Amino acid sequence: MNEKKSTSIKGLVFREFFLGRKSYASLLIMAVVVPFMFMLFMLSAKFGNLRLMEDVDEIIETIYIMSLYMPAFIFSSAIYGILDAVSADFNTKWNGYMFSTPVKAEKFIGIKFGIITCFTIFSVIMSILSAVIFSSVAGKSITSDDISIIMCIVALCDFAFVFYIVLAYALGMNKATSVFSFAVVACILGALFSFIKFADEHSFVDNPFEILILENARMIAPFTPVIIIATIVIGYILCVKFSKRRER
Repeated sequence: MNEKKSTSIKGLVFREFFLGRKSYASLLIMAVVVPFMFMLFMLSAKFGNLRLMEDVDEIIETIYIMSLYMPAFIFSSAIYGILDAVSADFNTKWNGYMFSTPVKAEKFIGIKFGIITCFTIFSVIMSILSAVIFSSVAGKSITSDDISIIMCIVALCDFAFVFYIVLAYALGMNKATSVFSFAVVACILGALFSFIKFADEHSFVDNPFEILILENARMIAPFTPVIIIATIVIGYILCVKFSKRRER
């Protein structure tokens, strides 16, 4: 019996990775190419042709900042593979078929969120490791502020993708895409309005955008583990609830 359960779990895990294979392949390419490009630009700015350009220090600083935080977005995007699987479930009517099998919704969705948990841990480790490597190449030391921003990026991506998945089980894939797109645009406009207001109130300060990000990151970062755990747990509970409701 235990062997059958183990085989069933392995089969479901393989199915998730198979359905999201295109996203994972794209992620792997980006995870190799993007850091490599940043490394080349960094080395060229310090030792190659880019060092001959004007404002080379600003160029190096810009490349350095992007190389610190971009990997966090890339690695966190691994969860998008689960979205591919969810989309395939709806397109192939798998969710309806699932309820005619011995596989319960809790187990089926639990596999998805187990993979999301693993990807989240992977994202944190790889994002921080990448930041350490790039800071070493740049001859700098990674700071607590850098770690705070990376943790906030991972938590934000985690929340966004889980929110999308919950919407899919609640509304169906097509409606979920529309609602999620609207929510993203609303958040971007809200953030832009907040920045404009902050910049206007702090017009006497250099780099108000950087100050705003750092202030928020320092405030939110200590709570990111709780935010990530709560996002995954609540997301799992809601997906199971909505999945069973759609069964009826």
